[in-house]
Amino acid sequence: MLNKALIFLSLTPSAHIAQTPEQISYQSIDGLEITADLYETGDRSGPIVFAFHQSGSSRGEYRDIAPRLVDLGFNVLAVDLRWGATDRWNRVVNETAVRFGTDQIVEEAEAGDRSRVWPTIFEAYNDMLASMDWASTSGFDGLRLVIGSSFSAMIVMKLPQDRRVDAVVSYSPGEYYSDDSTLVSRWAGEIGVPTYIGAGSDERELSQPVFRAVRTQRKTLHVAEVGRHGASILLEDERNFQNLERFLSAFRPPEQVSFTTGDGITVFGDNYSQAETPRGTIMLFHQGGGSSRGEYRELAPRLIENDFNLLAIDQRRGGTRLGSSNRTVVGAGEAEFSYCDAYPDLEAALDFVETRAPGATIIAWGSSYSAALVMKLAALNEDRVSRVLAFSPASGEAMEGCESGDYAVALKNPLIALRPASEMHFDAVRDQLTEFADQGHQTFVARNGVHGSSMLNTRRVGRDTEDTWQVVLQFLSGSHEAPEALIGEFEDDYGERYSVTQHSWSGPGSATMEIVSWDAENRSLLLRNDPEDASYSGMWTRIDWVELDEMPPFEWAYCFTTYDAESLQEAAVATPADRENPRTGCNGFPFSRMKQR
Repeated sequence: MLNKALIFLSLTPSAHIAQTPEQISYQSIDGLEITADLYETGDRSGPIVFAFHQSGSSRGEYRDIAPRLVDLGFNVLAVDLRWGATDRWNRVVNETAVRFGTDQIVEEAEAGDRSRVWPTIFEAYNDMLASMDWASTSGFDGLRLVIGSSFSAMIVMKLPQDRRVDAVVSYSPGEYYSDDSTLVSRWAGEIGVPTYIGAGSDERELSQPVFRAVRTQRKTLHVAEVGRHGASILLEDERNFQNLERFLSAFRPPEQVSFTTGDGITVFGDNYSQAETPRGTIMLFHQGGGSSRGEYRELAPRLIENDFNLLAIDQRRGGTRLGSSNRTVVGAGEAEFSYCDAYPDLEAALDFVETRAPGATIIAWGSSYSAALVMKLAALNEDRVSRVLAFSPASGEAMEGCESGDYAVALKNPLIALRPASEMHFDAVRDQLTEFADQGHQTFVARNGVHGSSMLNTRRVGRDTEDTWQVVLQFLSGSHEAPEALIGEFEDDYGERYSVTQHSWSGPGSATMEIVSWDAENRSLLLRNDPEDASYSGMWTRIDWVELDEMPPFEWAYCFTTYDAESLQEAAVATPADRENPRTGCNGFPFSRMKQR
């Protein structure tokens, strides 16, 4: 049976915020003409929100909401879906529904014949797809967010499977379709992008199962103290909008900035200062091959969510390949530069960040050719750059004069060098990572990945990138330093030998695991299993340890808390070993005691 909320929900109108949108039209997938309201910020490269209404409603549902989103920097496209009518807040007629003849279908439903209701609701999905396609062909190339309300909150859960969606906002989603009581949860189970679910004050039971089903851990559930149903709760209590605004803050457009290098080049950049209490500023430098700051557009929200401010610049060597025009290259005109020539751009970026945020922790992040340049930057500015991330650091003839190897050996601050597995068949790549590891730097090979920082971009990789993200976030957290007492050559109770370094754990049978992070506070470390271990290759291990104060010559003991986790996140949240009972606290067995060899 059709939930009556899908047809008859009535709410009290709120105060109208005066702003006249541009009314536009375009065709749905099946040729039906769609009417929509377009609210623009003036920058089509900025983020866009696709706003879909509830049943018995229209694009007018967002007349009081969209202007506030525009004020936050979001373009908004509020769409008349074919399942709807005149909204109750601004009395805007749903013109798409009029063309489709939805009023007749509602009359039939009220008379007891609901045979055309659900087919029409599901056909409204075509209107959503067409709306996103229209934006793509109309020059809106920024981040893409979708908002659903009631019935459309259910259907937007499917959109990330069929179109690029950077975030999902869903108000009052539920398993409304009685013929399949798990349909929405299955769609939600495929969502890998940040998801915000809002619910009315008495709708926790309705929406919480859908929230639990959402695959990503980057999700938020907000149950309103005041507010009944759908996106209209944003009109009923200011706290509901403020809560949404906090979620949206990671997707807001950056400040456009520029500064001049020592050799007179004007460098343009995107400055993201959304973090309320920043843990530091990450300087993001792109790869070559015609790239620009656009390489980081889809990665920036994740870093902002983790409380980092960001500066992504257009270096003088690049172009438009990864999603935005390189303004620095355009400004330089006909001038041609080598990769090494771009180094002053990094120095100028460092000066800019220090001027903007005196005393801030500064992190340098490079991709391909800039991954080599950030090593030079950090080596020459070790008191200014706290740590370095190098994705697919370039080498060879093109980097002559600024090779990463010339500077990595001098780096004293933490460095992580990352490569996708697809690049490891090159002898030079394997030798490079071995050299970095021998110098005491952390290395990581992403099983799923492509060249440069794009190894973090799920859309470009085409497969899950979460393990790589977790490695990066662990490194950025600064919790990777190993306790001095646990580094060295050891022997356990049974005479088995171990070698533990900052970045590796070698135990019996010569199995060597890659240490991703140390957590001294919680006395645990996370490791990726030896790729040569056929049984557990590609899986993850967590080791918990405990100090032994009165058991000489044994100084500490460890437990394999888990050794077959499917993901780094799964290993990280595994139930800790019981350190209070070292004789039985390791999954029913004793901890293994360790002494110096």
